Amino acid sequence: MDKKPVDAGVFSTQAVAVQSLKEIGKAQAFAVTLENEGGSSVPTSDVLMLGEV
Repeated sequence: MDKKPVDAGVFSTQAVAVQSLKEIGKAQAFAVTLENEGGSSVPTSDVLMLGEV
């Protein structure tokens, strides 16, 4: 892939139930950033967590 970020959606840290994100066809890694409520199509903060798939 092109190693560019793709918006996978947002999740709440307050929820206790299972949460779904957007379906991503093929991912190389995942990253978590802290965003304002509602999210952003591009990251606006530093990456807090990064993991390769």
